[in-house]
Amino acid sequence: MTKPDYIAGMTWGFMGVRETWANDEAKHSMEQMATATGANWTAIAFSAIQATAHSTEIPYWDAPTVTDEEVKWAIREAKTLGLNVCLKPIVNCADGTWRAHINFFDKMFLASPNGRTGSALTAPTSFTSPRLPRIRAAKCYASAAKWCKRIAGRPNGGS
Repeated sequence: MTKPDYIAGMTWGFMGVRETWANDEAKHSMEQMATATGANWTAIAFSAIQATAHSTEIPYWDAPTVTDEEVKWAIREAKTLGLNVCLKPIVNCADGTWRAHINFFDKMFLASPNGRTGSALTAPTSFTSPRLPRIRAAKCYASAAKWCKRIAGRPNGGS
């Protein structure tokens, strides 16, 4: 097995909202990030807002979530700057609950509070799954959830 190339990455776009990408200010922001940090990777972060920590729908198609065209623009711009791209979806709660408390499942990995949804990977990836066929230019896709729920025998809810 060979060692991977050196990776220096920065997140770009975190908490961006519709109509704030794909313009001169966003281009300048990405150029400054790449120049000032020497990054060779960027995680393009885009967020959607679900109603509560227990919601089972993530309306990625609604504002303030950036549009598919804006995400494509960011990918193209990053590649123009010589950056590798990782897409990093983020889900926040409209009611102000910290996203680490999003809980899709009644008992870890079994079912949601309504008892109808599936496995641990279903809900966190549902935000971008419909978008992925239209946004294929990235080298990497980050799908993760923060977990604060206490797991028996692990004092901090540990991983």
